[in-house]
Amino acid sequence: MEYKYSIALKRRKTTTLGAFTNGDEVIMMEDSSESASNSEDIMVGKNNEFQMVKKMLIEHPSRQREIVSIKGMGGIGKTTLAKRLYDDPSIASHFNKRAWVVASQHHNKTHMLTDILESIGYVDCDTTKDIEEKVYQCLMHQRYFIVIDDIWSDKAWDAIKICFLDNENRSRILLTTRFADVAICIGSRKHFSHQMHLLDQCESWSLFHEKACKSRSVKFEKIGRPIVEKCKGLPLAIVVVVGLFSKLNEIYE
Repeated sequence: MEYKYSIALKRRKTTTLGAFTNGDEVIMMEDSSESASNSEDIMVGKNNEFQMVKKMLIEHPSRQREIVSIKGMGGIGKTTLAKRLYDDPSIASHFNKRAWVVASQHHNKTHMLTDILESIGYVDCDTTKDIEEKVYQCLMHQRYFIVIDDIWSDKAWDAIKICFLDNENRSRILLTTRFADVAICIGSRKHFSHQMHLLDQCESWSLFHEKACKSRSVKFEKIGRPIVEKCKGLPLAIVVVVGLFSKLNEIYE
C-alpha cells in the first residue's frame, strides 16, 4: 500500500487534464487523469464541507479580495473539494474570470502565471513576456476566482500576489495546502479558512463500496471492512486500496 501511494504521488507531477494538473488527493490506479474529471462522484461525506467553503466564496458579504484556504494532510481530499467548487455552476456564474494553477513543492513563477493566462483564455504567441503585467491587465475590473492548488510555502504566493489586485468586487482566491502555518500566513482571516476532516467509518465504507462496485464478491464485505478501517478515514488510502482489491479479485476469480 505504501508503495502504491508513493507511485501515485509521483504520477501526479506529470498528469494533466486541460488546464488542470492533478493534485495530491485522489489518484486512480488505472488512469490518474480520470479522477480529475470525475471528482464529484467521490465526494463521499464532504457535502457539508463543500457548502461551508461555498459560502465563503460567494455568500460572504465582504467586498474585498479574500483568500480562502482549504488545509489538511496529504490525501485527505483538498484538491477534490477545490475542483468540485471550481466546477460548481453557481460559483462559476458568480465570477467573470476563473483560473486554476498548481503551485506544488517546487513552484515556478512563470509556469504558474502562464497557467493562469491559459485558464482564463488568454491567447498570445509569447505569454512569458511581461507576464505579470498580462495577468494584471486580464484581471483588472473583473470579479475573479483563482484556485492555487497544493501550495507549500508563502514564497509561492509572494511570487505572484502582485498580479491580483483588489477591485473590491468580491473576488476570491482559493488555496489548498497541507500546512496550517501557510494557510494562516496567506489566508485572509479565520472566517475564510477550512480544516478538512477525515472520513468516519460509515463514510469510509461508502467510498470503498462505491469505487469497488465492479469488484464485489461473496467475501467483499467480510474482507473489505477490516481493510477500510486500517485506512483511518483517509480518502486517498481508500482509493488506493480499492485498486489493489480490484486487482486481487481479477487474479483469484
